Amino acid sequence: RPPSMFGDSLPGPAAAQDGVLTEDEVLRRTRCDSLERVRFLTCYGMRLTDVSVVRRLCKCEMISFVGNRLNTLEPFAACTSLLELLLRRNEVSDFEELRHLQGLRWLHTLWLSENPIAQKAGYRERVVRTLPLLKRLDNVAVAASGAQDAADVDEDGDASAQAARADASKGPVILEGRSDPE
Repeated sequence: RPPSMFGDSLPGPAAAQDGVLTEDEVLRRTRCDSLERVRFLTCYGMRLTDVSVVRRLCKCEMISFVGNRLNTLEPFAACTSLLELLLRRNEVSDFEELRHLQGLRWLHTLWLSENPIAQKAGYRERVVRTLPLLKRLDNVAVAASGAQDAADVDEDGDASAQAARADASKGPVILEGRSDPE
């Protein structure tokens, strides 16, 4: 069978039983020989609650954990090459979780629809305010005016957030047709 860029979509027995994504499961799904080589990872509907192994996916560019039971974004903070994070149908409910993604300067696409957080008042504005570099949220483009609207309602007046918004208008640096964080 040829290797799949996105991994298998079928649940693995170890991960489905205890909710913990293991290194072995990641390597099996991606057909990589080390976590450092993983660029894309998909684990759909596996009832995952613990994905702390993703902290070691330093070169991963796309993670899709749709239909799981994740309630924290903390493990993704170490994924500094992450471009897309797809977490529809999970259990993220607290806006404070977004702070874990603030250091991901290349993250341009985030899906949190069908999480409890997405049902809260001011959801979209708060996400855009917290993560001003996003280009897409829940498969809807973040318009430049949307980022400015979120900035206008920024009640804390945080200077670093304002600077990040100013840098966001410049967009990522593109080298030879590819974003490269290094």
